[in-house]
Parts: sequence; structure tokens; C-alpha cells
Amino acid sequence: RDASSSRTQQLSAPAASSSAGAVAGAGASLAHRVNALQVRNKKLEETIRRQHVTITKLKSDVQKKSALIQHHLTGIALTGRSTAEQDQHRMKRAAKEGGLMAALFGGSGGTPDFDTDMLAEVNAKISRVLEETILQNVQLKTDLETIGEEVRRLEERNKELGDQLAELQKS
Repeated sequence: RDASSSRTQQLSAPAASSSAGAVAGAGASLAHRVNALQVRNKKLEETIRRQHVTITKLKSDVQKKSALIQHHLTGIALTGRSTAEQDQHRMKRAAKEGGLMAALFGGSGGTPDFDTDMLAEVNAKISRVLEETILQNVQLKTDLETIGEEVRRLEERNKELGDQLAELQKS
């Protein structure tokens, strides 16, 4: 019995040591994987944090630009854009031609198919075009200011170079 049990112990000892090695290897592999996931998680959290900062800045920019647009819209004088005579001519022409223009300008030639929903849709489209035009005008104004600053800077640099050239010619 002793010989047989010692033989069983000898056979099971290598199996136990190999399974312990496998468990240790699997544990090390698992620890390595957990570590890699933690590193990736930290990188992703940092990316998310940066994205939140960017979003906050962009929202702030949009709010500033909206305020600027509102300021410019309130400063636009609507009177004096057309005379009463021009408005009368527009209404007469719209009434004569009928269709959408008659419905928009109050001519009597409008057809019943031009309901308030369609007029609201046309009005929304016109408003979008107006907003886009105003945004383009604001961008053009900014571009002109930038170009003006660049011209001023170049003129100053040109003057400096001219002064340096004059000094060199004197020497």
C-alpha cells in the first residue's frame, strides 16, 4: 500500500505543479490584461475630459456668436429699406402675376393652395437665407479686419526695413 500510494503521489505531484504553473501563468496574463485595460481606461478618460473641455469652449463660442448676431440684428434699421411706392409696385406686380409672390405680398391673385403652413415654410427658408447672409457678412467683416491688421503690420515692417537700409547706406 505504501508503495502504491507513494507512486500515486509521485504521479500527481507533476500534474499539480504543472496546473499550479498554469494557474500562475494565467494569473500573470490576467494581471497583465487588467493593467493594459486600466491604462487604456485612463487614456479614454483623459480623451473624454478633453472632449468635454472642447465642447464647453465650442458652446461658449456659439453663445458669443449668437449674442453678436443678435446685437447686429437689433442694430439693423428696417425703415428706409424700401419706399411706400416700391411696396405698392411690388403688390401690384404680385397681384398681376399671382402665385406665391401674391400670397407673400398680399396681392389678391393668390390661389387657395397657398396655406399658412406653406407660407410659414417659405418664411423659415427666407429666414435661414437671411441668417446665413448675416453670418457671411460678419465673417467678411472679420476677414477684412484681419487683412487690415496684416497690412498695418507689413507697413510697419516695411518702414523698419527702410530705416535699416537707410542706416546701412549711411555707414
